[in-house]
Parts: sequence; C-alpha cells; structure tokens
Amino acid sequence: MKPWKDKPENQGKEYKDIDFSTLRYVIYARKSTTSEDRQAHSIPDQVKLCKDLAKRNNLHVVKVYMESQSAKTAGRRKVFDGMIKELRQGKYDGIIAWHPDRLCRNMLEAGVIIDMLDSWEIVDLKFCQHPFENTSSGKMMLGMLFVFSKQYSDALSERVKRGVQQDATRGISNGAPKWGYKRDTETKFYVPDENYGYIRDAWSMRVSGAPVKEIHKFLKKNKVSRTSPNGKRTDTFKSAESVRLFLKDPFYYGVLLQGNSEIHLAEHYDFKAMITEEDYIKAQAVGYKEVKKYNRENVKAGKVFLPLKGMVICDECKHPMAPGRHMPGDKSGRVLYFDCRNKNCKRAQKSIMAGEVFDQIYDIFDRMEFNSKAYKRYLAELDSITDEVVDEIRRGISSKQAVIKANKNEIDKEAQKIIAVNSDTVKERANKRINDLEIENQELEQECDELKAKIKNPDALRLEEKEFVNLMKTLGDKIRAADIIQKDELVRKVFVNLYLDNQKRLHYLLKEPFDSVVSIKENQSGGGGWVRTNDQAVMSRLL
Repeated sequence: MKPWKDKPENQGKEYKDIDFSTLRYVIYARKSTTSEDRQAHSIPDQVKLCKDLAKRNNLHVVKVYMESQSAKTAGRRKVFDGMIKELRQGKYDGIIAWHPDRLCRNMLEAGVIIDMLDSWEIVDLKFCQHPFENTSSGKMMLGMLFVFSKQYSDALSERVKRGVQQDATRGISNGAPKWGYKRDTETKFYVPDENYGYIRDAWSMRVSGAPVKEIHKFLKKNKVSRTSPNGKRTDTFKSAESVRLFLKDPFYYGVLLQGNSEIHLAEHYDFKAMITEEDYIKAQAVGYKEVKKYNRENVKAGKVFLPLKGMVICDECKHPMAPGRHMPGDKSGRVLYFDCRNKNCKRAQKSIMAGEVFDQIYDIFDRMEFNSKAYKRYLAELDSITDEVVDEIRRGISSKQAVIKANKNEIDKEAQKIIAVNSDTVKERANKRINDLEIENQELEQECDELKAKIKNPDALRLEEKEFVNLMKTLGDKIRAADIIQKDELVRKVFVNLYLDNQKRLHYLLKEPFDSVVSIKENQSGGGGWVRTNDQAVMSRLL
C-alpha cells in the first residue's frame, strides 16, 4: 500500500492541510517492569489519557497496543515491532502516545520513527505531554526529545546500578525486621521466618473481613514474635492497635517504604510476598470501614469513653487493669475506676479510682524538666527518629490511597448496576452509594495531601528552642485542662505503660523522644528500664 503522501488525493498537500479526523490512529502504551519507568503512568492510565486526547481532537482510534517492556534496547518489544510493521503496510496513519519516551528510549528505534515520518509511512504523532507537527522543526524537536529520553535512561540505569550496592535500594531496611520475615545472614535480604505462615494467615483473615481484635487474639494464641536487631529483646503484638498498624504496611505485597524511597523488592531479589496488591487494597478498605464503624459507635448518645484501655498495668500480676464506672460507697454517682480482673492476682485492692491515677500523671508532668541541654538532646533524638516518622506517615498515605482505589472499584460496580438493572429503587441506592464514596474519596485525598505536606520538609517537624521549652513547661496544665479523650491521647503519646503497685503508686515507662530529653525533679520510684517503641509521635506537634 502506498504511503499517504504518494496517494493521488494527497498530492501537493502539506501537514497543515491534513484533516486529522480522516486519519486512522493507534494508541501505544508502555510501562517497563524495571525501575526506569517507576514515575510513568500505569498502562491503563496512559490508554485513558490517550483516548481523552483523541476524543477532544475528534481523532479516530482503530486499535490499542499495550506492552510491559523496556524501550532502552532496540528489538526487544514484539508489540512495538508489530505496530511498526502494520504502519509500514499502510493499515494505520498515526500513533497516539502519552509521551515520546513511551515510543522509544534508544536511537535505533528513534531513527526508525523519524525515517517513517520523513517517508509519510507515519503521517502524524499525537502526545499527551508534547505538541508535535510533521514538519522539519517538529521532527528536530522530536529527535531531541528522543535523545533526552536515551540520556535519562542511561543515567538512570547508572544510578540504579550504584544504588543496588547500597542497603536502601537493595531492599534492606533499618530497625526491627518485618513481622514474618528475617534477614538472610549473608545477603541481608528479607526471607520468611518461622512465623511467616501465621502472619500470612493474619492478612488472609483481614482480607476476608476479620476485625483487628480477632486477628490479635489469633497472633497471641500462636505466640507470634520477632527479635530485635541486637537480639536482646523479643517483640510481640502487645495490643490490637499494634496489629492495626502492621496491617497498613505495603511491604507485605512487596513495596518497602523507607525515608523518601519506595523500593519494589521484587526488582532486587526473589522476594516472597505474602499478599497481592489487590488483597492489600481490600485489607485497607476493611480497616477503614472498621475504624469508621468504631467511631460511629463511640459517638452514640450515652456512650461513655473509657480512657487508657490496656495502658494501666497491675504491677502484681502484670495484667492490664480494665477501666469501668462503679458506684462508690457514698452513692454519690458513678465514678471511673481501674480494676484488676485477674482472679489469680494477689493484689490487696483490686480497684483504684481513676482520679488517683490521673493525679499522679499530672504530678509527673509537673515535675518534668526541659532546658537548653534537653533541647539539644531533643534535636539529636529527632534527627534519629525523623525517618521513622516519615515512614509511618508514608504507610498511612499508602493505606489511604489503597482505600481510594477500593472505593473507585466499588463505584464502578455500582455504576454497572445503574446500567444493568431496570429498577428505580436499585438505581437510587446505587447513585446514593456512588455519591457517598466520591465524598469519602475527596476527604481521603485531602488527608493524603495534608500528610504529604508534613513529610515534604522534615525540618518543619522541629520546634524552636523557646517554643520547645514553653510547650514542655505547660504540659501539666494542658493535660489538666484537656477533656478525657485528649488526656488519653496525650498520655499514650508520652508513656509506654503505667504500672500500679499494691500501694497505688504509679511507675512508668516513657516513650522516645521523652525518654532521651526528660528529667524528673526528685527521684521517682519505678521506671528503671525505659523502652523505645514505634509510636514516634514527634513532640513537635504533640498537642
């Protein structure tokens, strides 16, 4: 078949004379499975953007080509080669792609494209990210973009090769290993440990809709634990909340969030993931709905908030003391108590009024001392935990983004109901559900934007020295003035646990960074062995 320019009806026509609506276009979408295309849109997104471009410009699309293959080296893309062959045969006139680097990142195939433009075997190219005209200047600019794409690909390849030699880009994280995994003694890569099956089962339970409390009981029953990097401490899932946090981590389908890096582990070694990305999205949707349900139940009229659940520990038997409301002897009205409900506990008094506990907490806050020396220690400690804070925030973003995807999937299903079902009631319900999900996604996207803003500049987490000292000096007054929910939140941010002995004296463990920067006036009983936890809620925005 003759090239477009050689056809009699096109004799003497220039590019500016073409009626583009009469041309036959194909869409070409490509995304490499390697790190070179990590920032590129997904293939479905590219196709959608190209179709939107065609619709806006009244272009006729006759076929869509898609492939997952690098364009760095010529001759390795069967789909691309097949498209070029059919273009040479005159079956199509033009190509629509998201960006020129989707077509090629090597000079051999770049030369083929430009040569086919010269011979009018390709009449036109349209890009979502770049204007193009089949003129001498247009082809010159296109050639330059192809050169830049090759240079970018080459430079990126060199950086990746260097990065593979470093721990971060090899998929090796700092701190405690992930639940269900250990680090290989030679490669330091993550490999399954003896608890791998239990953690995988926990994810399966979550995907199936199991509440976090049920999963916590399952993990405790099977004594799931992990050893700290120095081998001196054994961690367990101490609470349902610790389970909830681990179930937000995209690591378990193969994405390690570390500092500002997003590491796809399968690109670096034979990582054995526990779940698929699809199941991760389902699990986040389950968790989000569970939290929403819990919040709704807690705002019901008459629902009393019980603070410090699981935090106040009986120092006699080491069991958590349960908060509850009882009628005191003088019948003056129900009062909040902490009760040790362990039948085997030898504690003399099984109950203590919550007011006595909070009075001692206020006293601890009053006697906390912060000065210039403490501020320097605070800065040093903050430097060491900033990455952990960023990682935690990024896991939160990942979880919310997964919920957004799950909602979009549900929106698509509800939209299908509207099309397929001939029932006004069903359509009305589907429309309402779609509207609710779209509002929910708007809120989630706003929350993601706010979290992204927090980690955009880690230095923004720091307090100035005067602000730091003033804030710390007023902690006692702030917690006294706070409502019961705020008291609970603040205490949880500062303390690991609170222990009550037989004399109703409070002993405590501080979280970081408080452990490193706080000194207490006079010697306090208890508290000897401070511990660190993953709840690194930086003091800078504590209140």
